[in-house]
Amino acid sequence: MNYALASPEDQEDMFRAYCGVLNALPTDAAIKITINNRRLNSTDFHRTVLMKERPDALNAYRREYNAVLVEKAAESNNLVQDKYITVAVTKKSVGECLRSETARLMFANSEFLILLNQAATDRAELAKLLNISQSQMGHITNAPAGHGLLRVGGSIVPFANDFPRDGELYRLWSTTPGDK
Repeated sequence: MNYALASPEDQEDMFRAYCGVLNALPTDAAIKITINNRRLNSTDFHRTVLMKERPDALNAYRREYNAVLVEKAAESNNLVQDKYITVAVTKKSVGECLRSETARLMFANSEFLILLNQAATDRAELAKLLNISQSQMGHITNAPAGHGLLRVGGSIVPFANDFPRDGELYRLWSTTPGDK
């Protein structure tokens, strides 16, 4: 629902829901809202969004619906907004974080997670919560720095980011004490 176009009652409901989310977070949480404007890919739009005609009596409705979608895209100057909310909370361990029901729900519903080396008890909790297999858990068991798992949507992919340690970029990016 678009806040700017909503009725005053709906705007109040949205505001209260937003406040509920903020109040559920720990006081040390950092929240970042990112809005990425990008050009609409016309080919992808026509292929993935618009309804294809079928051999039935409903094509008139499909054409009307498609016309509305094309008009809305044109009104937006063919720009699409991707909206992301990033919440960061500093905890000593994943286990400490997972004691919060709110944090558990955030982990379970996140579209993107990076998992690095984890303690055994934390690994077990994450495996259960995120439905990660034992073979996948091997990538965050005694894993070297820069190795882990990416969870994107429903996919879980291992990664190894072996970056040369003698360069300026490594010095800037490293979070290892003594590497600075």
